[in-house]
Amino acid sequence: GNILLKNNLYWSGFFMIGLPTETPDDIRATIELVKVLRPNYSTFSIFTPYPGTELYEMLLDDGAIGENAQWQLYNHQSRRNNFTGVIDDEQFKELVDEASRAFDANNNRLGNLYSRALSKAAVYSSSPTELLKDAKKYLNYAGVLGKR
Repeated sequence: GNILLKNNLYWSGFFMIGLPTETPDDIRATIELVKVLRPNYSTFSIFTPYPGTELYEMLLDDGAIGENAQWQLYNHQSRRNNFTGVIDDEQFKELVDEASRAFDANNNRLGNLYSRALSKAAVYSSSPTELLKDAKKYLNYAGVLGKR
């Protein structure tokens, strides 16, 4: 991360939490990794075992997924996606909230907001309305216009 930042290269970090056997310490280590790497933009997804994948079959065999699971309740951002097998649902939701706060804090650092704006210079020159929309968003993030 530091090499990219030193050379003014805009980069994004994509992370996943909630994999089978992942512990609270593992999820917290992922959160800490974002703080250490400091990507210009970071996001995370919550593991979802999609039918037809090896992990889906493993969880089905282990009884962690029922044959008639209501998949409309699950997606890669759902706090219901606790397939770790080792974290209770309430703690998992708390860890997801902790991750959300940490990733938002990373993304809302003024330097990151500025870097993202610079990376969109070509878009802004051809679409001034995009510049105005993003400027308002960035001022909200910075707390100038109030809470998001």
